[in-house]
Amino acid sequence: LVKVPKITMSEVQDALVQKFACSTQEAYDAAALADGNWLLAQHFVKDKEDEKLYANVFQKWMRYCFKGAVPELIDLVANDIKPLGREKQKEFLEYGLNIFHNSLLFNNNMHDDVLLPTDEKNFTKNFAPFINIRNVEQICSLFEESINQIERNGNASIIFADNSFKITKLLRVK
Repeated sequence: LVKVPKITMSEVQDALVQKFACSTQEAYDAAALADGNWLLAQHFVKDKEDEKLYANVFQKWMRYCFKGAVPELIDLVANDIKPLGREKQKEFLEYGLNIFHNSLLFNNNMHDDVLLPTDEKNFTKNFAPFINIRNVEQICSLFEESINQIERNGNASIIFADNSFKITKLLRVK
């Protein structure tokens, strides 16, 4: 039996800076997200633009849902989410599921277990009070159902608009 220790975060960070010539902050964020998984860390560095897009759009989406801003929601769905294409829409919804998971970690004082880049971590920390045990199951089911509908060629505009209205109600559940 040979035990191979997990790669440390600093080793992953140094290797990412060396191999991909990314900034130290980008390498730190990717290493933190990967939690010792070199392949996953490479994925985060290569696809950082998609992740930033998902983060920005998701944050806008949740803010509009919280405000109940219907015109802005419809505009966001039509201009930012629908053009992504099926695969990226599914990734976007999976990103959302990850944010909800991390929100629950914040709510249960497990801050050290939240593996997100710094700016996303700050958003999630502020968003966490609106995700609770009474609404998280319904929201996650909604996202999982949406992933299935998109896989079956459902109309993204209708799916995301419907989700927006349902999330608007669910965020108010205390």
